[in-house]
Amino acid sequence: MPLAVGKYERYVRAATFLLDWLLRAHEQARPDANDLHLKSLNGVVQRVARDSSCLRPELLRELPKVLKAFHCAIELRELFAAPLLANGKSLFVAFLQIWRNLLQMVPLENRQETATAEWAVEEDGYCPGEEKFVVDTNHPKKLKAERIRLCHEAFADDFGLDVVFFVSDLEQLVRGVHTCYHFVKVQTSTLIEVTVSVKLAMDTASDLTTKLQRRHPEIRTTQDLMDAVYKLALGLIALSRMMILSSLSTYATALPSEGKTEAIFLTNEVERYGEERAPQYMFPDPFKVSAFFMQQLPLIYNSIREQEKVSGSGYDRSKLEGSFLGLMDDFFTLHQVTVPLVFACTCWMKSVLALQGHGGLSRNVALMLRHAMKLSECMEEIDARPSILAVIRDIISTDIQLSRAHFAERMNPVLTGLKVLDLHFDYLRISTASAKPRRRQLINLSGQRERRSQSY
Repeated sequence: MPLAVGKYERYVRAATFLLDWLLRAHEQARPDANDLHLKSLNGVVQRVARDSSCLRPELLRELPKVLKAFHCAIELRELFAAPLLANGKSLFVAFLQIWRNLLQMVPLENRQETATAEWAVEEDGYCPGEEKFVVDTNHPKKLKAERIRLCHEAFADDFGLDVVFFVSDLEQLVRGVHTCYHFVKVQTSTLIEVTVSVKLAMDTASDLTTKLQRRHPEIRTTQDLMDAVYKLALGLIALSRMMILSSLSTYATALPSEGKTEAIFLTNEVERYGEERAPQYMFPDPFKVSAFFMQQLPLIYNSIREQEKVSGSGYDRSKLEGSFLGLMDDFFTLHQVTVPLVFACTCWMKSVLALQGHGGLSRNVALMLRHAMKLSECMEEIDARPSILAVIRDIISTDIQLSRAHFAERMNPVLTGLKVLDLHFDYLRISTASAKPRRRQLINLSGQRERRSQSY
């Protein structure tokens, strides 16, 4: 089943598909009509409900899929937006419900097949078959212009709906991340496997954020988003996200206002976090969560600055670790708390929460670091070969240098997994590159033998 996020885009796709069908049905009855509005479609819906023979066979065949689109659009709003939005009703929603009720009265031969698909609540709102809600792009220009006008009217007041769907998507991703790390805790998945899923969740959150900001440029930071949620749907605010936002905002005030300092010292005001000593740091207590980040963020800051001294740059943004460290470095430099940053820190917190207890956190991180050390030893062995190319040797020495410090990773399964996964890819790339000269030698030797046999 596809990942059921991007609820607002799915809602718009379903609504656009059904509006396109209604517009074509209206164009069949009144081809000379201009400047249509949503209210103008009431007549064609009532006419079809009374006598479906007025539809062209093509439109009648599409009606079952249109009814599914109605179901998808209405249920997405009812399940995820209506209970939370202070003003969840709109004229378009009223039209959707009226139109669906009327069109369901149309007699269809395959009524069993055209019955509304069962809504998969357990899968966070995925509607089976919604990928088929695709509008034909070969319509006349006039029809396209009318569809654009109708869609603009239908989605004009969707700011609150868009925000609610967006936060719902993030919550869904966070639940998935926590579940993935729980599988690691019960030893049904490995940390390296889960890291792939978490990286996908982080990329999805960044993509959703970019799309939301493109539609609503006024939302630039997490605080802008929270202000909108406070105003539109107070019940949607997740306590964990608010605690992380507060922690990062507080920490930003302690960062140097200009330039970069070499290191930030850890605070000793509260007990240091440990999975057995202080597991309550991950529980819904704003002060404790803040204490955890106040202890851990300096380790990440110092790690980035230390690597800058060694290699000239703290990390490589093109690598997997750059997706996490890049957000952190931007925060340390610009002091801005962005939505992707809060999401990444939420994934970090959920990973610790899922793994802590009975040595689950320390054991899994230690296994990953031990595996990373073995990979580094293999890379050192490749580096010691006299036939290795100088370019490959430079890459190996850099990667080995950057994999020695683990202070920032001890309590951060997300960063640990990303770094070790990067090391996996580097090892595969270097092993392949180091094998090429040897392979060329074997090919040349084989060619020489073949030429000798032919000469005889």
